Amino acid sequence: MGNIERGGDISHMPRCLEAARYYAQWAGAPYSIYGNKTGTDDYAEDINTRSLMTNWLAGGSPYVPAKEGKKVPIELSLAVHSDAGYERDGKSLVGSLAICTTNFNDGRLNSGISRFASQDFIEALRSNVTRDLSKKYKRWNWRYLWDRNYSETRLPEVPSAIIETLSHQNFPDMKLGQDPNFKFTMARSIYKTILRYVSQMHRRPCIVQPLQPHLFKATLTGANKVKLSWKAQDDELEPTAVPTSYNIYVAAGSGGFDNGTNVRGTSYTMELEPGVMYRFKVTAVNRGGESFPTSTLSAYYQPGATKTAMVINGFSRLSAPAVRDNIHEQGFDIEEDAGVSYGLTAGWSGKQQCFNKSTMGSTEPNGLGYSGNEMAGNFVMGNTFDYVYTHADAIAATKKYNVVSCTSETVESGIVDLINYDVVDLALGLQKYDENSTVFYKSIPSMLRNKLSAYVLGHGKLIASGAYIGSDLQHDDERVWLESTLRVAYGGAIHTDTISGIKGMGTEFDFYRQLNPTHYAATKCDVLMPVSTAFCPLQYANGMSAGVAYRGNDNATFTMAFPFECIIDRNKRLSIMNGILKFLE
Repeated sequence: MGNIERGGDISHMPRCLEAARYYAQWAGAPYSIYGNKTGTDDYAEDINTRSLMTNWLAGGSPYVPAKEGKKVPIELSLAVHSDAGYERDGKSLVGSLAICTTNFNDGRLNSGISRFASQDFIEALRSNVTRDLSKKYKRWNWRYLWDRNYSETRLPEVPSAIIETLSHQNFPDMKLGQDPNFKFTMARSIYKTILRYVSQMHRRPCIVQPLQPHLFKATLTGANKVKLSWKAQDDELEPTAVPTSYNIYVAAGSGGFDNGTNVRGTSYTMELEPGVMYRFKVTAVNRGGESFPTSTLSAYYQPGATKTAMVINGFSRLSAPAVRDNIHEQGFDIEEDAGVSYGLTAGWSGKQQCFNKSTMGSTEPNGLGYSGNEMAGNFVMGNTFDYVYTHADAIAATKKYNVVSCTSETVESGIVDLINYDVVDLALGLQKYDENSTVFYKSIPSMLRNKLSAYVLGHGKLIASGAYIGSDLQHDDERVWLESTLRVAYGGAIHTDTISGIKGMGTEFDFYRQLNPTHYAATKCDVLMPVSTAFCPLQYANGMSAGVAYRGNDNATFTMAFPFECIIDRNKRLSIMNGILKFLE
């Protein structure tokens, strides 16, 4: 939390959301760095502090040799912004622009090099961002390259630039800009430009870090041995992003992850200690660095167990909030669907209040996009890609099963054959198709439906849980599949802030229903109705069906209309899972 007092009070905001001038003061920079307007103009001081602190830190280094400072070798300054402006048609992109300043201090930087080094940098930004975004998303607009007098490009004593990534006032820009996948693509493009620029300046080869591995699975190969396997993910935008090795991170029991084991191949086998839950994640490595990790999988060896359960991670979704975009309205509807961030975010000031397209461009309370500030400073947890553990932990607690796990794509691709497992637990979380998303996130796509049907018809025992299993499968063939395989029918949806939890199976429990910094929330869930001889074992507090159970002659299914991992109390999770497994036996 920020602790710099101004006007007799502090901001009551996390330090990461405060202005740069407050961070500089907290960090111990001289007053001349953060108080260059003598404390009378926070806006100007904030802008200037970014450049002045760069110079102070880099002073005395080879890049700023003629200035006193802390000798930190900072060789480039980039300000990443969004800016205003909108297209009246409500459909066109505003896009990006980049800025540098060459006409200052006789065109020289502190080290004596030409300020046209900054121009070279912004030209590279334009070329790379436009190419990457246009190739990935089929369209992007680049506006200008400006050589103008801006503080953040004039004051730094190293090559510097501003990139205005997009317009925060133009909804077509923001539909992309709030999508975590788009953010990653743009951020990676900017990273690659910086890397290429610095590598060129030092006459060094440029190698880009790989993308995270995919097709990840953890299966038992012996009584107490687990085999991890995965595949490299190709980067269609970068030929050098090829892995040369992989880091495998392991956590045993309640302990944290180790420092990793580096391997050259795409598989790894290790022994499991009996009765201990393990977690695994893998990163790809090359000379350029280390990728983001895979989703976290789990494995468990129970001595004497004759059955094995497979937990499938089917929750990979990342998303902006629900979109309203029609003749009369535009905006993000957080109440309908808050979206899914990559992990923790503090990206919201409040819920949008005005969706009226006719007031586009107005900054008044009746202007399009006007929002509250009730969420300012609040962190919200998104997808952490580690929910397999919650399911595996509950299954292992019965002491009757070995537990393995995989991602849903390994099932769809045929790498994992479900027929080998006594129980399959499909964790779908907030997975669903959204026409506005840049990635296809169908909860149960057709190939996966085929695999699950074959498993159930082959005497399988299937558990499925997720917030949108019914609503996301409403085409005719999908409804038939729901009824014939899971024995459920979609009965509408509820906003979960209108209920107090769930009851059934001899207990009552609550689940994460409101946005919070600890765990993603299921703010809206389906109502799933039983069909045929299936029945309802769980009900929302308002009496509507929250789950469906079915047992046939040689197969059984248990479907929850909410994400199992959202149950708050661990003991309740264990109790519910124990009851489910007994029913399926």
